[in-house]
Amino acid sequence: MQTILLYDHDYHTPPALKRIFPDTDFLLRLAQVRQQPLIQFWQSCPCVILGLQDKRLTQLQAGLQWLHRQQWPVFIRNSGGLAVISDPGIINLSYFIPDTTNLSIDQAYELMFADLQSCLAPLMLDHFEVQNSYCPGTYDIVRQGQKIAGLAQRRLNRAGVVMAYIAVNGNQQHRGALLQKFYQLANQPVQARYPQVNPASMTTLAAVDSSCPTPAIFKARLLQVLAQRFTIQKISTSWLTQQPQYASSISKALTQQQQLNRTLYKLKEEQ
Repeated sequence: MQTILLYDHDYHTPPALKRIFPDTDFLLRLAQVRQQPLIQFWQSCPCVILGLQDKRLTQLQAGLQWLHRQQWPVFIRNSGGLAVISDPGIINLSYFIPDTTNLSIDQAYELMFADLQSCLAPLMLDHFEVQNSYCPGTYDIVRQGQKIAGLAQRRLNRAGVVMAYIAVNGNQQHRGALLQKFYQLANQPVQARYPQVNPASMTTLAAVDSSCPTPAIFKARLLQVLAQRFTIQKISTSWLTQQPQYASSISKALTQQQQLNRTLYKLKEEQ
């Protein structure tokens, strides 16, 4: 049975947020170098994560100023897509695939979707774009018309990572209302590429499945599914930092993250 590495790490403080996507980039390279699949779980303190498309919002500063007044940390991830909320009720799940040469974009998505169906049965999940959710996409994971998760994908050379945002519990109405207001302020005049968020378009696992009320229970159920195909080897942060080129890779990625966030730093200076 093939071994899959498991990295389960939380980013509980605002300073730690800047390491989320540098870590993800390194894990993608690690999977490719080792030619070994890897799975990552992560959670964070409450924050708003913008996508690269959000940098083109014509009134971005107005939206950012409002988020700062609400005391929400904000940063931009190094991939496409649109804004999402992260907080302790959200599980972020990533499948790192060492070689996607013979795997189409949809086939990679289906790998994760099949596992989500298995561990969340009998919810009868579907996938299609929920246009009035935040960060809508083709592989939004849907239960009876409401989005509970969204999938994205990134590839580097032959390796790839499928990333899921899964709302396990918490106040999804509040999350939706927060980004609804952000886009109402930042997307003026209205451009169709940005969602007109309806908070009622999304829900949580806990709201639709009383047997999965917490992130810990969700993780345990997914790992049971994976254990049918893999031997799961958990790796620590200490192990990760000792890997060749970790320090140089993270340093470079942190510099790139700072460059991505220059709009936000400019805002703080003006305030």
